[in-house]
Amino acid sequence: MPTERYFTKSLFNLAQECPTKIYYINKPQYASAKESNEFLHALADGGVQVGALAKCQLVEGVEIATSDKERALQETRSHFDAN
Repeated sequence: MPTERYFTKSLFNLAQECPTKIYYINKPQYASAKESNEFLHALADGGVQVGALAKCQLVEGVEIATSDKERALQETRSHFDAN
């Protein structure tokens, strides 16, 4: 059974650069040279900083603290349904 794929912010940004890249993104035979770029990894870690800033700006917000995408979606939906 194929796994479900999500159109994430990262994939959206990649598609802005070149829509064809979305097709090749998870195919090991087309590995990206960016994977070993330390600067890009440090930039990705900046996402943690964005999350911290969002928590400061949106005090009433709720953090979804799971790496399981399905569970995160369920929790997110439950918060929207509660309002």
